[in-house]
Amino acid sequence: MDPQQASALEQLRDIHLPAAVSFWPLAPAWWLLAAIVVLSVVAAVWAFRRHRRSVRRLALRELAMLEARYGTADQRVALAVSLTTLIRRVALRSSTRSGVAALHGEPWVEFLCSNAKSEARSPRIARDLFQTAYGGERAAAGNPGEWLDFARSWIREVA
Repeated sequence: MDPQQASALEQLRDIHLPAAVSFWPLAPAWWLLAAIVVLSVVAAVWAFRRHRRSVRRLALRELAMLEARYGTADQRVALAVSLTTLIRRVALRSSTRSGVAALHGEPWVEFLCSNAKSEARSPRIARDLFQTAYGGERAAAGNPGEWLDFARSWIREVA
C-alpha cells in the first residue's frame, strides 16, 4: 500500500453511532394531544355539572310555580298530585339507578328518604304526600307546607 494512503487511512476515525433517542422532551404533537385530552375532560365535567344545575334550577322554578298556584288549603290533593309528578320526573331525569321508574309504595319512600341530609326529608312526610296524591280527599293527611319543604330539599340534594 502506498505510504501516503496508509497515513491518510490512519487519520480516519471509526464509525460513531448517534446517541439514543430520549422520550423527553416530548415532541410538539404529544403536547398538543395532551392539551386536547385535558381540555376534553374539563369540558365534559363542566357540561355535566351545568346539565345537573339546569335540571335543579328548572325543577325549583316549577316547584315555586306550584307553590304559588296551590297556595290555598282547599287544593291539597291537586298540590300533592303535582308534587309527586314533579318529584318522579326529577328522579327519572337525575338518578343513575335503573329501577327508579318501577318503584312505588314503601320502596319509593325509602328511595326518596335515603341519604337525607335535612330533617325535611322524613319518611312520614313522604308517606303523607303520596297517600294524599293517590288516595284523594279521604286519605288527605299532613301539611302542604311540609310537602313543599320535602320536595324542595329533595330536589336540592338529589337533582
